[in-house]
Amino acid sequence: YLDAFQIDKFEVTNKEYRACTDVGACNLPRKFISNIDEPYFYNADYDYFPVMYVSHWDAEDYCSWVGKRLPTEAEWEKAARGAVDTRPWPWGSEHYTCDTLNRCGDFHPERVDDFRGGQSPYGAVNLAGNVFEWVQDHYYDYYYTISPYANPVNTEQLQDENVIYFSIRGGSYHDNWWYSRTFHRKGGHWGDTVLEGSNDKPLFRSFRVGFRCASSGIPE
Repeated sequence: YLDAFQIDKFEVTNKEYRACTDVGACNLPRKFISNIDEPYFYNADYDYFPVMYVSHWDAEDYCSWVGKRLPTEAEWEKAARGAVDTRPWPWGSEHYTCDTLNRCGDFHPERVDDFRGGQSPYGAVNLAGNVFEWVQDHYYDYYYTISPYANPVNTEQLQDENVIYFSIRGGSYHDNWWYSRTFHRKGGHWGDTVLEGSNDKPLFRSFRVGFRCASSGIPE
């Protein structure tokens, strides 16, 4: 069971995230280029593409700046599946096509408003594919076997005491298609965490990971 919430229709874009970095409220992405080494974050041609190379901490900061928060893992999955718990894809049970999932191009992110044929029952776009998305929860393989019935969110580090894991959901343009199914769970943790010498906050920032925001309640 989940209390009422709202989740953004689209992933956060480069243009939206730049507005936060321009006023010093958000950290810059780790890199300004795309996965194919072309200008990306500051390139107007990619204004409406998903921001990438941001950490869980960066995503939290942005969502807070706009008066929102990251969705919990349960909220994200509810937004993807709708009322049908067995739905393997946001759009239903049919396997993906080039209209529903970013898997037919050049292994590159696409605009956040593309692939509307794959939107969820609640109208959210690209919950499958484009980029993985950060959620609030710490990642733990077996969390669903111990989670509470109402409003579950894993606030404890249960997976590995030496490395911070947070969940990423939805798959990406650069990963195998099965990562994009509504029930697939994965933890983002490696990379900059070790390089920067700190496990206090997860600093994993990848060309495959972005985010969207959520908020509690329903609009009046």
